[in-house]
Amino acid sequence: MREEKPSATACLIAASLGFCSRDSTLTALVNPLAAQASQWFMEAYGRPATFFIRPLHQSWFRPVVYAVERSTIPGILLHYVLRKRFLEETTRLLLDQGIRQVVILGAGFDVLAVQLHSHFPNVTFLEADYPATQAAKKRALKSKSPLKDNLVFLPVDFMKQTLMESLLNHPRYQSNTDTLFIAEGVLMYLSQADVRGLFQFIRDHAGPGSRFAFTFMEPRYNGKVNFHNRSKLVDLWM
Repeated sequence: MREEKPSATACLIAASLGFCSRDSTLTALVNPLAAQASQWFMEAYGRPATFFIRPLHQSWFRPVVYAVERSTIPGILLHYVLRKRFLEETTRLLLDQGIRQVVILGAGFDVLAVQLHSHFPNVTFLEADYPATQAAKKRALKSKSPLKDNLVFLPVDFMKQTLMESLLNHPRYQSNTDTLFIAEGVLMYLSQADVRGLFQFIRDHAGPGSRFAFTFMEPRYNGKVNFHNRSKLVDLWM
């Protein structure tokens, strides 16, 4: 990922959710705001994403997308949808149980905090993400979805800064508050030392009732991390 360009993976997932929202078998599982915002984010990302906005609405494009899915990672679209759905339900449950701070690491173009922060005004939602991706997200949301003060954007490059440095130096982060940390599609990009440091940070600098929701990938037989059913095309992408 070049420094001046938002995350291509974030754009891909946003576009995938928009695509799935138009599939009669999946639309009920897709967050309506995610479906609506997918085009905003594709426009904010720019080319080549903008080339695919119109085809996403056309019936002929659907078999093309599913053919690409079968030739790369079969089932990945359903995986995206269910993963998002699970994390949203988990977040809502924990907010109802008293969590008062939500920290999303590498949020990309996810709309979880964007949607929930207006429904939970007493909760601080903090998104820590790559600066270029976050700038594109804020640009896309600026005129589409008014944001309140309890949604905080923290630009941070995890390859250059640690979570401890970025959060502890931010005035809105409260280290004694019960917090939900979310790392969706993030840990596989970090070293083992960084992952251990992240868990240690949560133990040392978050309230006693804090929780950590994350996705992960198991190493393959050769020690590398990748999808077990992927094609060689995905090796090039990763």
